Amino acid sequence: MRVRCSVPSMPRTARCEGGDVRYTCIRAEYTHLPGIHAVMRCVEAGMDDPSLFVPDDLDFLTRHIADEGVTVIALHGGAVCAFLVVDFPGESEKNLGNDLGWSPDACRASVHMDSVCVLPEHRGHGLQKMLLQKGEELAAGLGYTSFLATVHPDNAASLKSFLALGYSIGTTKEKYGGLMRHVLWKAVDR
Repeated sequence: MRVRCSVPSMPRTARCEGGDVRYTCIRAEYTHLPGIHAVMRCVEAGMDDPSLFVPDDLDFLTRHIADEGVTVIALHGGAVCAFLVVDFPGESEKNLGNDLGWSPDACRASVHMDSVCVLPEHRGHGLQKMLLQKGEELAAGLGYTSFLATVHPDNAASLKSFLALGYSIGTTKEKYGGLMRHVLWKAVDR
């Protein structure tokens, strides 16, 4: 099933249609936190290989509604069914640009496409790509010029989405306590 997305004049909303399935993509607010957390826990519980996904805690999610980043959610029938956390790491040690040998200026101009979760029953509708595109749009609108992410080398579906959006593998190394990850990057199209 092919997904068609359009972004209406309201910059916080995108509508997607995949057959008879309709999603609304918006910037999350604090009231969405229970739904975001529930989606993360459901995805975590359904992982056959726990090394593929490193979940965040509720404190991290809360800080990334507005303070240390933004979160974009996909709603179906008014309920959160997918989300993306966009992290603003600045010059911190955790900035993935450091793994790629980037300068402090380049690191300051980058964001992390941090956690992307889609409920199993909503997979196959292009939601990860839609959320990444919306996250990129929001970050670019705030002046960020590059996007970074990590993906487990065996997470073929996620890697395919990132590569289809123009991300490149910068390096592959141990992250998050010894778990292998591709470090991906993409520059803003100007």
